[in-house]
Amino acid sequence: MSAAESVNPHDLVPSVGIDFMCEQRAAAMVKIEQAAGVLADAASMLHAAQIDAPLISVIAKWDRSVAPVQHLGDFLAECQKQIDQSAWSYLMKQSGLRTFMDARARKEWDDQMEKRQFPEFNVENVANTFATIHGQRGELFERGVIEAFKGLSWHYATNSPCRFGKRIVYGYFASSCSGPNRWQHVNNTATDRLDDLTRCFSILDGKPEPDHRRAVYSAAYEAQQAKTYEFETEYLRVKWFKKGSAHIEFKRMDLVEKMNGIIAKHYPGALPPRI
Repeated sequence: MSAAESVNPHDLVPSVGIDFMCEQRAAAMVKIEQAAGVLADAASMLHAAQIDAPLISVIAKWDRSVAPVQHLGDFLAECQKQIDQSAWSYLMKQSGLRTFMDARARKEWDDQMEKRQFPEFNVENVANTFATIHGQRGELFERGVIEAFKGLSWHYATNSPCRFGKRIVYGYFASSCSGPNRWQHVNNTATDRLDDLTRCFSILDGKPEPDHRRAVYSAAYEAQQAKTYEFETEYLRVKWFKKGSAHIEFKRMDLVEKMNGIIAKHYPGALPPRI
């Protein structure tokens, strides 16, 4: 979440009341501090009177690995982290900016949330963070194409080390299966890459970027529920097998050629000359 040139965050996420969120968050922190102070006063009064008080302590509930909070300052810091974590996650989901991210960027964001490596939630930090994401959307778009291309296995004759063709093969789309039920665990990395390709197809096709919420993974799961091991989307035909590999056929070769142009941009000389 690096800083970027200051912009009006409302231009980036107009559907979300950022000012209201920040105001309510600040007001809530004041109330929490007041409540904690009252509890601390009550504990001190009982202690001074030599009265055994009930346990007045606050446990960090977000993560079971977090130790009990011993001091008021630690308690308030923990509350702020939990509140800001929730605020950042909600804002990212509601703003739609997550759609700009490729699989790697989404994982990096999720890791930052899990490790609580995020700035304080306020209007300035929201503006800087979201302006950075918005400004990188072109770079992230092209990176999604490159990551999907680099993720191919060259052990399959269908896959060309120079360009996307009509079909590609993923060697580990799902876990191998030898049982009669053929239930397989679908590989999230493979479906994320296909989601990146779908996102690229949509943009190159002049259509709105699709929802980021694991469209390919969901389609694969629904196919399994229907006892089939193939499915079709607007841009892809996917079929996978007991050994776990999958054949992916592209339905729009005009868009594939545009993606090959992106590969050529990043790897000059990789594509064979046209005849």
